Amino acid sequence: MKANFLLIIVIFLLNVSTYAQWDYVHNDQQNDFFSIKFLTEDTGYFSGEERFVSTSDGGRYLTTINHFYGYDVLSIDFLNQTDGVAVGRYYYLGPGFIFHTTDGGQNWNPAYNDFVSSVNDVFLLDNEHGWAVGDGGNIFKTYPNMNWWTYVASGPTDLNAVFFINQNTGWAVGWGKIIKSTDGGDTWFELQTGVNSKFNDVFFINENNGWVTANDNNSLLHTTDGGNIWSVTNLGTVLSKVQFLSDSVGFIAGSGKILKTVDGGLTWDIITIPDGTYFNSMQFINENSGYLAGGYERLFKSTDGGETWIRLMLGEFNKLKSIHMNSVNGGVAVGEDGTILKTINGSDWLSGFSNTYQKLNSVYLLDDATAVAVGDSGKIIKSSDSYLNWEEKNSGVSSNLNSLFFINRNIGWIGGNNGTLLKSTDNGETWIILNTGTTVNINSVSFVDLSKGWCGGDNGLILKTTDGGLNWIQQNSNTTGKIRAIEFLDTYIGFALVEGGKVFRTDNGGNDWNMIHDDQYYDLYDFSFYNSWLGWSCGQYGHINRTLNGGSTWIQQFSSPSININSIYSIDDEVCYAAGDNGIIFRTLNGGVPLPVELISFTASQQSGRIILNWETATELNNLGFEVQRKIEKDNFQSEWVTIGFKPGSGTSSEPKFYNFIDELKTNFGEFIYYRLKQIDFNGEFEYSDELLVGAVSLEKYYLFQNYPNPFNPSTKINYSIPVNSFVQLKIYDLLGTEVAVLVNEEKQAGVYEVEFNSQQTTKNKQLSSGVYYYQLKAGEFVQTRKMILIK
Repeated sequence: MKANFLLIIVIFLLNVSTYAQWDYVHNDQQNDFFSIKFLTEDTGYFSGEERFVSTSDGGRYLTTINHFYGYDVLSIDFLNQTDGVAVGRYYYLGPGFIFHTTDGGQNWNPAYNDFVSSVNDVFLLDNEHGWAVGDGGNIFKTYPNMNWWTYVASGPTDLNAVFFINQNTGWAVGWGKIIKSTDGGDTWFELQTGVNSKFNDVFFINENNGWVTANDNNSLLHTTDGGNIWSVTNLGTVLSKVQFLSDSVGFIAGSGKILKTVDGGLTWDIITIPDGTYFNSMQFINENSGYLAGGYERLFKSTDGGETWIRLMLGEFNKLKSIHMNSVNGGVAVGEDGTILKTINGSDWLSGFSNTYQKLNSVYLLDDATAVAVGDSGKIIKSSDSYLNWEEKNSGVSSNLNSLFFINRNIGWIGGNNGTLLKSTDNGETWIILNTGTTVNINSVSFVDLSKGWCGGDNGLILKTTDGGLNWIQQNSNTTGKIRAIEFLDTYIGFALVEGGKVFRTDNGGNDWNMIHDDQYYDLYDFSFYNSWLGWSCGQYGHINRTLNGGSTWIQQFSSPSININSIYSIDDEVCYAAGDNGIIFRTLNGGVPLPVELISFTASQQSGRIILNWETATELNNLGFEVQRKIEKDNFQSEWVTIGFKPGSGTSSEPKFYNFIDELKTNFGEFIYYRLKQIDFNGEFEYSDELLVGAVSLEKYYLFQNYPNPFNPSTKINYSIPVNSFVQLKIYDLLGTEVAVLVNEEKQAGVYEVEFNSQQTTKNKQLSSGVYYYQLKAGEFVQTRKMILIK
């Protein structure tokens, strides 16, 4: 019998960029946090969407030490400051993982190598006894230690949390089920509760006394006999994590609230947390110190037993004041509150350990491993291990230090407030104080060789030295404004950036300065010249500008009204980095000019069993053509990308161009087919398009397809197939298991259906926030649940 299939196609529409090619390489995406583990009141870890964070000072400074790009780290546990385990899932819906670290989270290695669905929770008792649970009822345990994990059992439902009181006795909870093990997790049996709900967390104070949180009526389940009998209390608010410090004192995290008891759960106080969110994790170190982690990067700390809370902020999203690159791949950015961000590949930026809370104003890289940074109150710090750990050096001054410049690996200068100028001849280890003859603030330093250099400062101050800084003469800058930056390219050609968006230039070593540009609309904070005619500037409202005529005119390449860009550094005529507010770092690899080919749509359709791809370009430059590439995914296995055809391009064109390609591939049930375009220039350079997803659903089986688009805002489409007439229910649930929408609730004939879900049209007009949601299909005896993500 010939099978029938419904072809589901996800279409990507690409917007034409109105700006040149500047990309974010670091920005605050307000990711969710899922888990907390503190070893002491000061030393702890947080994990979440694509991020692993540590603190050594009780949350005063939070350091991102690992980016799990593409991974949601749902749970972590540590035995000490070096040995820990992280579990989670790849993206929102992808396969799960179990990772292990031996260096406090700097590096992670797989501890379970087989394919597995999402792993939701991990619990470590000691190095030889640990357990993890996840979707599909999967249960894992350490074997023989944390370096390696083995699959041991399958529970009756998706499992959300696990807790062991000793090597033998433990509990796990999930969708409507509580299970228990008395043999170290090898076998499990179900406990009867009388509650049919999603269970969120489980905690036991001893083998008998334990608690479970549930979504049904916001219930707390309590047992005093290890789980044989449960009492149920409706607490009237959302419940997630639960923890007891003793038989009397306990806490529950919820949505924007925590609950506290001091009488073993007989009564509970509800404490509202301003600016709170749904809290995914909670840990109290003792009766006073506690931490919360939740959605939208919300981290909180209490030092009074949960009565009041202060919000903790990630240091990497402080204002950045300076960026310096050693190459395309190596660089450092510094800023307020001692912020250090470092990269060894140009794209992935992680926190360095600066060990200061002073604002850092300038950074300079001496080589691939060594860098110096300076800041307020005479602060000088240096790193010699690829910019990770920084140690303080004695400056001998208390003035704010504003600018740092090295002419080679050994010799450098620092300029600061009150006419401060320092010099080092031993790569930043020691510094001597030079006499500048002024008390005016020095904001910028630039040298062209060991002898000749200039300083720029307040009140139009420009100083010049010809003996390495021992003696200085003042030059006429032709301005009384604050000079923010000064840069000389050789003995003669130099530029000065003056507050108010003014650019001055000299062609005779500073004897004469002339204003060549005056921006009337916004201020400029920094500039960087590659040569005497090519340079970039940055400043207020996120502006990045480029000049091709020595600073006389500037072309806007980027702007973002919500931020300021404070520092910019060009490596060559094409590669340039910029850093600014909120920890944002931008990069261009092609001089900031638009990509040669602007692709504005890429779609697919089905005709007579074939897949027809269509795409459109707005403009083309030097376009040889497009390779059409395809890969296939089935049963969680993905093939490699293969080229299935080529379409010649239009060379150079300013008019829209339309292309199509027919793929004769026959789709099969359960297959996911991905397409992409490889646009190739005549010189061999190329760019890839976004991926296009196609999937096939059988008309002869019950099937709930993944919604598309996903993530979505505000609406998404859901397809399902039923082989026989059935009463069908299709409902949407939030992360707590609360019903938020009913899409289908009626008898349906056999066939394939498509339903649209609009997040603005929900049960009781509930306003949905960004996050993970579930949609569930019930048809006859068939039940299937999938996850989707709403991003606003």
